[in-house]
Parts: sequence; C-alpha cells; structure tokens
Amino acid sequence: MNTPNIKKEPNILHVYPQSHIKNFHHSGGSKGIKIFNDFFENNSINHENCIIEKKSDLVLFTKLKSMDLSLYSHIFIHYPMFPLSMLYVKIFYPKLKIVSRSHNAEFPHWLQHSYLELKNYRFKKSLKFFFIALRNGFGELVMGVFARYILAITEWEANLYWKKFAFSKILYAPYYLSDMEKFENNELKKNQCICLMSPNYSSFLHDSANNFYKLVSSVYKSTEWNFVITGEDLNLDFISDAPIEKLGFVDDISSLYKQSKSIAVLTTYGYGFKTKILEAAAYGCWSLVPMKNFSRIPINVRPFCISVDLESPLSFKEALRLSKKNIPNFSQQNDELKSQFYESLQTSLLK
Repeated sequence: MNTPNIKKEPNILHVYPQSHIKNFHHSGGSKGIKIFNDFFENNSINHENCIIEKKSDLVLFTKLKSMDLSLYSHIFIHYPMFPLSMLYVKIFYPKLKIVSRSHNAEFPHWLQHSYLELKNYRFKKSLKFFFIALRNGFGELVMGVFARYILAITEWEANLYWKKFAFSKILYAPYYLSDMEKFENNELKKNQCICLMSPNYSSFLHDSANNFYKLVSSVYKSTEWNFVITGEDLNLDFISDAPIEKLGFVDDISSLYKQSKSIAVLTTYGYGFKTKILEAAAYGCWSLVPMKNFSRIPINVRPFCISVDLESPLSFKEALRLSKKNIPNFSQQNDELKSQFYESLQTSLLK
C-alpha cells in the first residue's frame, strides 16, 4: 500500500478532555488518546495538544475563543459532544477541517447506562445519564453534519450506526496495542477465568460481574477452574457466597493475564469496545463475550473471543472447555489493526 505523504503539511490541534478519574491510565479512553499522540509523533506531524478540564462544551468553547485557530489545518476532537464549539469553528474558521474521534455510539451507550441505573433503583443517576444521552446524541447529530471525518472504533459503528444519520465521511480507526509485550509461555497458565472490573464504578461492568456470578454459581461444582474478580469499592458483596476470589484493585494486570486462560466480559450493555480484550489476546487469554455482542466486535478480534449464552450454564461451561485450547498469536492481528488505524488517520489528513 502506498502511504500518502502527509509529513509537515498538516498542523493539528488535538483536543481531548482531562480525566480526574482514579487510575485513568488503565482505561480504554486513556489508551485510545495515546495512540493518536503516537501517530502524530511517529509521522512527524506538527500538533498541539489542547487538554480541557472536563467534557464541557462551554469549557471548550471558552478555550477555543481565546486561541488563533487560523494557525491550524485540522482540529482532532475526541468525543462528539461539543455542538456549540463546533458551530463556532464552522462560522469563524470555515477552512479548519474537523475530525472527530468517536469512543462509543454515544446516544444508545448512555441510554443503556440510564436504564441500568433505573433498573437498580438509582433514580438520580439514571436521570443524570438520561440527560447525558440527550446531550451526547445531539452532539453526534451536529458532529455528523460539521465534521469532515468521523473516526469510528468498530466496523459496526462505522458501517451501521453513523451511516444512519451522519453526512460526514466515516472511517474505521480501531484500537490497537501500542505497547505489546511478546508472551509465549503458556506453561504458566492455569484453568483460571478472570472478571476484570475498572478502578471506578461502571453499571456495565457491574452487570458483567452479576452475570459472571450467576454462571459461576451454576457450574463451579462440576468444573476444576479458579474464578477471580478484580476491582475495589464496587459493591460486590453479592459474590461472597460464590467461589470467586476478590483481588481488589490490581495495578499490574499483566500478571493476571499471564496465569489465566480466559477473561469474562459478560455484559450485553454498552456500545464501546473493551481494550482489555486486546490485552488479553496479547497475553494468550481468550475473552468470553455474550452472543448478542459478538457481531459488534471487530472482525480481526473475533478469533480471540468465545461467545456465551448468558442464560445457559452449559454454554458457559463449554466456553471454559474451549478456552483450555491454545489461542492464536495476536501479533499479526494487532499489526493489522494498527495499519488500519494509521491508514484512516492518514486519509483524514488529506486535502
């Protein structure tokens, strides 16, 4: 493939929100921003990071008004939720090309957050997430009109979600692992399945833990497996009567990957993509995922996943059996994901 010569010409304003979430560097959002900075630096592209204090349209608008945006050829902005700021850019800097990075299908993603909080009788949080869904949905509509390109994280999002309403050109720019340790020692692995929570509360991951608990409770007496869950302060007391070891917060998650044969990502909710599936594959771990979500996983990543019927303990038991097999090497697929990411970003920088 001939790579377009994009060096030196563009001058990028790279906009993303700062996060005060504890241990944010472990999150997919943090890793998703890092690969953009890696791309700019590896290609010697002039860029300036514009970090806003929070995901606030007013904060970004105020910051952009104080800058001379004519100095830039492109504005790369993470999360399509800043309609006022984008309107300002289009009116006063019509030549500035807008490229938006979508980290989720925001509207349905936050609607499902709202639904799960409502389901668990947390009405205040449910209402908050409902208004976030409306705000982000409106932001997506505006970005779908004003942005030159939308960079989607999955083929499903690129080919099905955005094309329903966006006038922008949609490019598939997947996550990949920028720092991939070579791991081939499968002798260290034992029959262990881990449910990875985040350092902070997430209704989606809480749902995943609940499904993990139910399935483990149904099969543990007839299978010789260790079951482990990570995370702290997540109100997981309901798993105390199941043979699941609670490890709390684990800073070096790679040590768990190295000794385990599978991870469980067992929620049907959410419209993002878990980078932990990539990390697990790199360390020789299968990812157990719901059947309902399998079609939304990137095609290159599906060979490292095993689908599970959440209503069937037998399906979970079969998935554990399949995850005893050696997993394919992930290096080639990671290279292909990186190549696709770079190709999409190169395309977004062409005139």
